[in-house]
Amino acid sequence: MEKEKDNLSYRILRVKDIGFNVNENFILHDKQSSDIKISLSCELKIHTKSKIIVIEIFAFYYYQHEIGKQLASITVQNAFTVLNLEEYDTNDRLLLPPNFLITIVSISLSHTRALFSKNIDGTVFNGIIMPLINPEEFTKSVLPEMFNGTGLASRAKEIEEKLDQTGEVSEL
Repeated sequence: MEKEKDNLSYRILRVKDIGFNVNENFILHDKQSSDIKISLSCELKIHTKSKIIVIEIFAFYYYQHEIGKQLASITVQNAFTVLNLEEYDTNDRLLLPPNFLITIVSISLSHTRALFSKNIDGTVFNGIIMPLINPEEFTKSVLPEMFNGTGLASRAKEIEEKLDQTGEVSEL
């Protein structure tokens, strides 16, 4: 399925659960599920030559006052093919249209929520579902350089070398 957003034509290349962990030693004995909070981070990897954008979302649950103790965590890799990506890469800076970036981060958050829910099923944390996140606020907080006009410093050479050596998107 190809979509167009802000003149970018893109499709989902792959969704991959690249890491999951659950620590059932931290059972909910005297705690409520409302005491469980979530922490999210995002990493953006771009390979202009191959027209690939990879977004990795890392999420983990913790008790409200015990952030150092991860109850469960997941890392989900979302790869997108963007047909005219090179048009947004100038002078070693990549500046993607904000609405496009928000859209693919939103898709990535949805994939993370679904896989986390699936993986956590059957554990003591069954039924705890990652909350809905405002994708615009989240994207602006984790990728501010894409919204302040500076753009992302191109890592094309470094990423290109890895991709050329391995031929794998997972190395991005």
